[in-house]
Amino acid sequence: MRPIRLKVLLGVIASVVTMATVFLLTAVSGQHAATTSERVAQQAVQDLATDIARSIDSLIAEHYRDLSNLAGEFTDPDTAVNPDNQRRLDQAAASSDQLAWIGYADATGAIRIASRRELVSTSARDLAWFWRAGTSSYFGTVRGVPALNQYRPRTGGVVRRYIDISVAILDTRGERRGVLGAYLDSSLMRDLASQVLARGPADSRIELAVVDGEGQLLAATQGFAASTGDLRRFGSHAAGPSLDAWTDGVRYLSAAVASTGEGHFPGTGWHVLIRQPEATAFGAARDISRTVLLWGIGLGLVFLVFGWALSSFLARPIQAMAAAATRIRNGERDATMPDIAAVAELSELGSALRDLVGDLTAKEAELRTLNLTLSARVAERTAELSAANAALVEARAAAEKLSQAKSHFLANMSHELRSPLNAVIGFADLIHMGNLPREQTVDYAQDIGDSARHLLSLINDVLDFSKADAERLELDEAEVDLRDLIAGCLRMMAPRAQRDGLTMRASHDRMVTQVIADERRLKQVMLNLLSNALKYTPAGGSVTVSTGLAPRDRLLIEVRDTGIGISPDDRDVVLQPFGQVANAQNRTKAGTGLGLPLTKRLVELHGGTMEIDSVPNQGTTVRVYLPADRLILAPTTVARAS
Repeated sequence: MRPIRLKVLLGVIASVVTMATVFLLTAVSGQHAATTSERVAQQAVQDLATDIARSIDSLIAEHYRDLSNLAGEFTDPDTAVNPDNQRRLDQAAASSDQLAWIGYADATGAIRIASRRELVSTSARDLAWFWRAGTSSYFGTVRGVPALNQYRPRTGGVVRRYIDISVAILDTRGERRGVLGAYLDSSLMRDLASQVLARGPADSRIELAVVDGEGQLLAATQGFAASTGDLRRFGSHAAGPSLDAWTDGVRYLSAAVASTGEGHFPGTGWHVLIRQPEATAFGAARDISRTVLLWGIGLGLVFLVFGWALSSFLARPIQAMAAAATRIRNGERDATMPDIAAVAELSELGSALRDLVGDLTAKEAELRTLNLTLSARVAERTAELSAANAALVEARAAAEKLSQAKSHFLANMSHELRSPLNAVIGFADLIHMGNLPREQTVDYAQDIGDSARHLLSLINDVLDFSKADAERLELDEAEVDLRDLIAGCLRMMAPRAQRDGLTMRASHDRMVTQVIADERRLKQVMLNLLSNALKYTPAGGSVTVSTGLAPRDRLLIEVRDTGIGISPDDRDVVLQPFGQVANAQNRTKAGTGLGLPLTKRLVELHGGTMEIDSVPNQGTTVRVYLPADRLILAPTTVARAS
């Protein structure tokens, strides 16, 4: 194999090293510049969403304050037509393009006076701004108002939508004598956003939308289109800048900022969503990357030429020395070594040796670092094994606890099954012996039926829990009258309550009537909770069932008793399958330990949750929460209840 010439070798080495260095620096600097530009774009989208959210809060808070101040100045609102009040309403409506309507409804819900006398003599009893204002104030959401739209022409074929707000007007005793309500045109959010966006570049292609907590679109800039799935990601929480693919196939840089309110105005609970196509948002960053890449290629070519020139300069003295040595070997007596002192080849050789030692030292340091890393990994693995061992110990303890619970369950089931079976056998033998009066025979047959039904109920509980535990229990959902269902359950448990000297009562929120649920399973939940409450409440106590609305419009069903209660240490036990609390107070209370666990599983199948709040010797409260989408709120129901 022919040896490689030194000039070629040095030229190749110099070229590769310089090109690699240039391209590496180009890639790093280009990536850094692009990343910085992307961060600037992300922060700009975040800041824009924040500015628009604050602007919307400020504008709505201003109308909120104006309405509160106007309510404070309202005099003689109960007169049929008060010129001063009518003038105030007309002036307020004329002072703002966003205030579409403002009016006053008396305590019965009749609209007495209004701006431009629109909707006067109509009823506001079923309108949210009237009945939800209470004795303070109310801020609603974006909704259509057909009665008001008959006075308003459509804009571009689009039906107008409004934001409703109201303030209660109280008399000297603090009782409500009327409500001052107003409708704000929802286009104020779009107009305000358009004004803010107009201050930016014309080709930014930034779009805006306002969504509520359920991901419903309330307002948006023209041309904005998105699916409910896209918007639901931003409706429940604020989101920092992120790059996502939307259902229209376009990737957007988006950010969502929540309304935080201003002053006494608590905020809308909405989110302002800003999105910008990825190509527009990061266009500058990609231009920078391309520019840096072109500069890198140019510099690489310059350094390539420089490398070849440098290799020729370094190889020339060594080639001269090789030529002189060849001449000397061939016997040329006058051949001498060229004067190459200026090149200092030996000095470079020493420098190369020193570099070699430096490289070896660096490699040794790398080996030491690797040893330390290996030790850390060994320690980490040891810690993981210790954690896994602890988890196995915990799992074994849980398995032993479950085995004990099952043993306890089998013992209870043995007693629970043996008792009705013994009754069936005993009464059947008595009937078989004959010579019994007819009345006594009928009583024994009734006892046999009661025992058989009790036995069937126990078996059904075990089968239902097994299905729920295996996730094979299916719901047959329909609209259910919750009040009738609870009333029926109370009637079924009334004989038992009378026998034990207990009082049962119920109270209902007027807004809670119909729910979407499996009627049989929901009835099973109520009967299990009532049965437990009656079982562990001593004579003279009471059991109360109530319904109402929980935060986030969830349905709340509460069963409260004045019984023996559950200690904090035992609350998790009673919710475990086959789990029963053993103490002197409930030792005589028979059961399988499946009632509360089965009830909890049935509630979870409906998408709900169950909580237990109990104080020993004072009582227990069990709360069942069902999702808001299972509750049916009918306006006619609200009007009838009021």
